[in-house]
Amino acid sequence: IALLAVLPSTILSAQVERITIRMVPAPNQTLHVRTSMEMTMNAAPDPSAGKSLPIPPVATTMTTAMEHTSTVGPTDAQGHYQARVVCDTASFTATMNGQPMPANGQAVPGAAPAELVGAVVTFSYDDQGKVIDVATDATMPASMAGPLKQMLTSALGAAPPVTLSVGESATVPSQLNMALPAGPSGVVMSMSGETRYTLTSVTFDGADRIAHLKLSTTGVINQGSPAEGKGPRFTFEIRTTSEGTTDVNIDRGIVLHTQQ
Repeated sequence: IALLAVLPSTILSAQVERITIRMVPAPNQTLHVRTSMEMTMNAAPDPSAGKSLPIPPVATTMTTAMEHTSTVGPTDAQGHYQARVVCDTASFTATMNGQPMPANGQAVPGAAPAELVGAVVTFSYDDQGKVIDVATDATMPASMAGPLKQMLTSALGAAPPVTLSVGESATVPSQLNMALPAGPSGVVMSMSGETRYTLTSVTFDGADRIAHLKLSTTGVINQGSPAEGKGPRFTFEIRTTSEGTTDVNIDRGIVLHTQQ
């Protein structure tokens, strides 16, 4: 009888209290993570576009898989801490219209899987769990280390923790500017957008709380070469929208599952 009396109030309080969701790992833990992404993209010309360049339909599939070990250290006197992330394995496959794309064994542009494996990235967090610095070691190719640091610092540094109760929503903006190598003129790519998080429920895995969130994301990607560059100027803009869900271990700061 006592258990039946306590359980409903416990579940109710878990549903109505406001909780802070941080999608970065908490201090003093070691994580072994496998991340995989499968993407299918179909592109076709717009028949109503009128006079435009003839673009044939293109169907592209890409599969990326990486495993890494993240060792998260203790906090210092200011509450700051670091996470040392080591890439254990990396693989990438892609096809275009059913034919394998010549990726030259590369897992990401500019770095082959063999070069990524063993590479170390160290994230520094403040006492609120916000990324304040990203550092790479000498094992990472120089062509990749600079752009990666810029991208991760920009993308992660602006993402604050989200505090919600069940049924509430919060919108988090994102901004990323990145220079890509493209001859002497260079190519600049910028990405901006926002993600709306809605907390749908909170469940338990043992003593750990698991937040279940609905995601709604919009984004704009712009790319173009500077006007002073030689040759023809090339620019494009891509607008994206997506819906999805994500599950986050609130107490350990682990994103358990994301689908969009």
